[in-house]
Amino acid sequence: MVLALVGLAALSGCGGGSSSPAPTITASPASVTVSASVVGSAPTAAVSVSFANAPSGVFFSASDFTTSGIAGISTPTYTATQGSFTITFHTPDTLKPATYTDTVTLLLCSDAQCKVVLKSSPLPVSYTVTAATGPSAPQVALDSTTLTYSALYMDQWAGTVTPDPSAFTFTNFPAAPVVQVSAPTTGVVSSATFVMTDATHGGLALVLQPASGLAQGTYSTVINVTVCLDQACVNPVGSPFAVTLQYVVTNRFTVAGANGYTIAAYPLMTTAFAANSQQNLIYALVGEGSNTASVQEIDATTGLSALAPLPVTSWARTLALSDDGQYLYTNGESSVEQIQASTLTVSLTIPTPTGPSAIAVEPGQSQTIAVATENVLQIYDSAVARPNSAGGGVFALTWTGTPAVLAGLFATTTNFCAFPVNASGVSEPVLPCVGPHDQYSLIFANGFGYADGGTVVNQTTMTLVTTLSAPNATITVVVPDATLGKAFATTSLMGSGGCYIESFNLTSNAPIASAWLPTLSGGGSCTYGSYRAIARWGANGLAVSTGTDLIAISGAFVGP
Repeated sequence: MVLALVGLAALSGCGGGSSSPAPTITASPASVTVSASVVGSAPTAAVSVSFANAPSGVFFSASDFTTSGIAGISTPTYTATQGSFTITFHTPDTLKPATYTDTVTLLLCSDAQCKVVLKSSPLPVSYTVTAATGPSAPQVALDSTTLTYSALYMDQWAGTVTPDPSAFTFTNFPAAPVVQVSAPTTGVVSSATFVMTDATHGGLALVLQPASGLAQGTYSTVINVTVCLDQACVNPVGSPFAVTLQYVVTNRFTVAGANGYTIAAYPLMTTAFAANSQQNLIYALVGEGSNTASVQEIDATTGLSALAPLPVTSWARTLALSDDGQYLYTNGESSVEQIQASTLTVSLTIPTPTGPSAIAVEPGQSQTIAVATENVLQIYDSAVARPNSAGGGVFALTWTGTPAVLAGLFATTTNFCAFPVNASGVSEPVLPCVGPHDQYSLIFANGFGYADGGTVVNQTTMTLVTTLSAPNATITVVVPDATLGKAFATTSLMGSGGCYIESFNLTSNAPIASAWLPTLSGGGSCTYGSYRAIARWGANGLAVSTGTDLIAISGAFVGP
């Protein structure tokens, strides 16, 4: 019971004696009846009262009431003969459909504390809450009761499932729906919440356990979703929804769309790898232990090979492929091994002064290679060295242009410089050089060189033209393809907690689309150490090395 009184200023003393008529209270209406739909607004009711035979100093109260349906009563205003107050009711969506009865006790008292009650009179109150029915009733539609999310087995980042913006559709809700989500506290779901994408749509946002801590397989979890009109969920709308999450930890899955792709991963400890656009093959230099290594062929679409690995010296650190796919080249302690790619057999050993640090095969000349060692840069035709050479200190090489020009990265200055090449060999670099930079490669297409970090240079003048960029992205390794008219770069997308490959238009240098890559560290960064190189394979494939795994991406994202 709630009691609050408002006093009336003292009037002239009331006369009369024991024969005076008793005070009376008359309410209008004599009983209060209101109703509202469960999706309607809270009703109110105005009540007038009149008093008879009341003393001049009377006090009136209407604050003694029950609260089944009543939310509150305003402070009455009154004189010695009449008064009024307003009843407010609970918001209907907080009550189940039913009739709620209350009583407001009207009191006339001789004192403000109502220690002496002169007259009490009950005022019956009835509040009927009705269910919403018909086409105007709130409705919820779910586009699918199954949600599938795939992750590569090596991904160390907690998988984040962003909400499908139209998974749930809400109709005829008077206010934003209250959506309750519950999922098992053990298993693959770390957290599950609901996100409204606009006034009438929303979807589930999930954080999943990192795939790297789970065995490959499909993990099924039921997530229960209840849609309500109010926070306490007194009035749920429809039956609770059971959404089954299928979390697939795998080595291959496909992302649909105009720029969709298939991504596959193979556990290979690659030191280096090579591929070209004429074959669906990737050649990898695989470290099998501290003192052993081998060259392996991988079918990029299956991860399998019909060829036995070729053991090579533990000195091997680089691998180059001729553009016709005929020969592979890798380094020994003081030599270059030429390998017949179709059989993985050594076809020629080319002696070098010291251990090679870089090898590059001249385009269109499968048996002509540039070899950089600690002290010399030399051109070889088969095993014959051309007489002219340049100084050492180069640890990355690439060919460009007609007539052929070499570009090499100096280890000490991190400058990329152009080295003219002719039938007699190679000359000292032509200035200016590009740099200094932290990039490890410079690949040419359409007359421009594309360097790690996104730097684009003119291949003739070796001067900066522009820098590739995408919103919120830090660009690391880059590879262009003139035939496809695209460049591809590994990027760290700030704020996303993950790594991506971004494609760029070679004509405008504008970004086109992104393909997801597994995250290799808890921080979610995509660094040179995480993704070391990109190579093109086949008509629409990219290969990316992590050092411990080889990732193959193919599909419309790559082209054509």
